[in-house]
Amino acid sequence: MYTMCENNSIKEKDKFMNQVTYEKVIWTSLPLNFNSTFGDVKDFSIDDKLAFEIGSALLKKAFGETTFFDYHFIIIEVLEEDIFIVSALPPAEPNRVPLGGDYNVAINKKDGKIIKIWMGE
Repeated sequence: MYTMCENNSIKEKDKFMNQVTYEKVIWTSLPLNFNSTFGDVKDFSIDDKLAFEIGSALLKKAFGETTFFDYHFIIIEVLEEDIFIVSALPPAEPNRVPLGGDYNVAINKKDGKIIKIWMGE
């Protein structure tokens, strides 16, 4: 459902995920200077919990929610590279490690940028 708002913006409301309301606002213009350094967050870094949320949401969006119905998500911190890797692992038989079928996303710890998305073989 779309609703027109002030300043030529459009607001979209939808219910999803256990009836949580989702609102999306689209502005034709915004009176903010994004080049300003006021309020700049220089020491921002993401932790493992935030990386896990970003990575698992990104994988589900990229490959489809149903792809990961019985997958197990894990997070790996690579200290030397300053990245987190969120991996979705397929179900495995007891005492066996699955080879391939995994989905992965690498996220920069300092700024949260997505570095790479890949699938295992």
